[in-house]
Order: sequence, then C-alpha cells, then structure tokens
Amino acid sequence: MAKVTVIFSGTVPAAAGKDPLRPWREGFSGDADSLEAVGVPADHPESLRAACLQALETGSDFLLFADALLQPAPGALDIFLENDVFLRHQAILVGTVAGPGGQLLFGGRSRRGRLVQPDPTIPVPCHFFDMSCVLVPAGVFSRFRSPDDLFRRTFWDFGYGQKAATADVPRMVAPGILARMDHNLLVPLWQNPEIPLWRRVLSYVDSLLRGALKRIRAALR
Repeated sequence: MAKVTVIFSGTVPAAAGKDPLRPWREGFSGDADSLEAVGVPADHPESLRAACLQALETGSDFLLFADALLQPAPGALDIFLENDVFLRHQAILVGTVAGPGGQLLFGGRSRRGRLVQPDPTIPVPCHFFDMSCVLVPAGVFSRFRSPDDLFRRTFWDFGYGQKAATADVPRMVAPGILARMDHNLLVPLWQNPEIPLWRRVLSYVDSLLRGALKRIRAALR
C-alpha cells in the first residue's frame, strides 16, 4: 500500500484536539495507516522544504500539500490516487478549492494566472498552480535539481510550477472540486492577474518590506 504524507500548511487542526487526517480518510478506500500528517507554519519555505525532505527520506510514495483550513470532499484522496495511476505517476496533480458560494479560490492556473476550470471526469493541464491542495509523487522530485524547485516562484509567476515546466514535469488539474473553505481568502494584489502591473509591483515591494520588518522585530526581541 502506498504511503502518503500530508503536509499541512498553517494551523494544523490537531492543535485543537482533532485528528487532522480524519477528513482525508472519509471515502478513502486504502489503508488508513498508510497516511501520516506533518504540520508546517504558513508561508515558511524552509519548514516546508525540511518536511518534504524528511517525508522522502522515510519512504513516502506521495506528498500531499494541503492548507490546514481545507475541508476535503469525501473520496478526494481516492480521486487523486486514481488519476495519478492514469498519469503513470509522472505528473503533479492539483486539486481545485471552492469557497462558500461555489466560486473557485485555488487550483491550477493558466500562464496568465487565471484559474483553470476542472473537468468533471478527466484531468486537464495547467501551467501554474497554488500549493493549497497538491499531490506530488515521490518520483517526480528526481526530475528537479533540488526539492526546493517545487516551491520556488518569482514576482512574474502567478503561482508555482515554472521550475516544473522547465523540468518537463506535467502539471494537471484533478477532476472536480476536491476541497472547500468556509471563508474566502483574499489573494495578495501582487499575485492577482486582474490587477495592473504597476499596482502589483507596489504591492510586492510592500510585502517584502513588511516581511523584513517582521524579521528585524523578531531578532530584536
């Protein structure tokens, strides 16, 4: 049975006394013991990289990156794994996340950053993707020079995946809506393809300055 490590980003539900894997086990036809959970802080690439390397070193067959606030659809993990078999374990599979009104929040994105509408039954290609709900076969990491390549993005990228495109790794959107969120999350201006370029630049610089100030304050404490 394949081993799946779910890497939760953000406040892991287990902190509130809940089993973070319980929603992912609903409708899962595989062995529940083949799932394990790891939590990392949100927007912390170093922790994400460390969790990824540890999962690969301990023999995980798949890494599932998921926002801790997601409510996966019943059977979402089966859909991921069935489509992975269809794609012969060669592709990054992206799950689409919808908000309370059914609007798409996260998922696969076009080269221009627009969300890709998932097909009900078959996987469809995308260029970029959000890291909110993504299944990566362990073998895919061998296509990168470093596992870090999966998490690297630049200002010009509307999501993750440019390094995967360079490495000729297919990026596919899994069928259907695989998860939901109870509330809408605001996309930063600099990541929004609908915002004029000059406003994206200003927003990006502002985010860098805020991050630098936050690190300086933490160092001075």
